[in-house]
Amino acid sequence: MILTTAFWRAAGLRALYTVLAAAVPLLPPLIGGGWPEVRQAFLALALAGLLSIATSWASIPELGDGRSRWAALIDRTVRTFGQVLAAAFGSAAFLSEIRWSTLLAQAGIAALITLIRAVLDELPEAAVPVGAEGVADIASLIPAEMPDAGPTA
Repeated sequence: MILTTAFWRAAGLRALYTVLAAAVPLLPPLIGGGWPEVRQAFLALALAGLLSIATSWASIPELGDGRSRWAALIDRTVRTFGQVLAAAFGSAAFLSEIRWSTLLAQAGIAALITLIRAVLDELPEAAVPVGAEGVADIASLIPAEMPDAGPTA
């Protein structure tokens, strides 16, 4: 399963989402920091991506084996928290440089972003079929306008 294109595509997307979620709380050092802060932020982002791929190897698949979507959502959120926490911790040059409140806040924000993104992926709007023009029609979610909808109260 690890040698398939589908696995690497899914693992790559999860790693990209983890890096993007981790990048948001790291924007201040990336934008306004000096070279040491920027270097540390980029190192943390790279480590977060690698840790995401490593956890993909360790636990495939997220869904399956009778797991609910909510269990997978919580699992993904906790993993993102741990990956970003470990990446930020691992990118510090010295233990004395670590500000635990900042580190926990960065991991928490990344986990919150992952949670929000995953919940938005599960909204009905995410399942709207795309028309021939390639545009999703949000009006198709209104029961009265759906082709097989009966009378509504």
